[in-house]
Amino acid sequence: MNHTNSHSKAAHHCCGGCQSCHCHHVTLSQREQTLLMGLAQIPYLPIVRFVLASTKSEHLESVALAPVYLSEAEETFESVLENSHVLRELEQKNFISLDYDQPLQGCGYEQYHLSMAYRVFQNTVLEGSDREGFLFDIARMDCGSMALTSRGYAVVDTL
Repeated sequence: MNHTNSHSKAAHHCCGGCQSCHCHHVTLSQREQTLLMGLAQIPYLPIVRFVLASTKSEHLESVALAPVYLSEAEETFESVLENSHVLRELEQKNFISLDYDQPLQGCGYEQYHLSMAYRVFQNTVLEGSDREGFLFDIARMDCGSMALTSRGYAVVDTL
């Protein structure tokens, strides 16, 4: 693994050691707090990314959405987009790390393959592939994981 150490009312948190961890009194939304607390309970959680690929060239690919984290298979696409945004923010704050190099062993990414979000993605790619000149005609999923960083653990300790 390459892991290193909904926007409602936001809360102000500090790990108590700003000079050493440089947290600078972080403000977290309720959704950010919930995701961080979940990662504190389970060290690695599964994520995927939706990738556009092409039968015209093996070198042609583009990440359509990442990271994708599901709390349930029938989660709405809008909720998946919100989670993705929150996770990117947490990664930018260096509270979590995202890794697509090695999927979690024994994780069972079936939930992601069967999810409403992936079906929407696949249907969108299928609709686009019928258009002339459309290059991306393959919907692919890359499996990965997310974990708290040492800075993430420090902030969770203050929640």
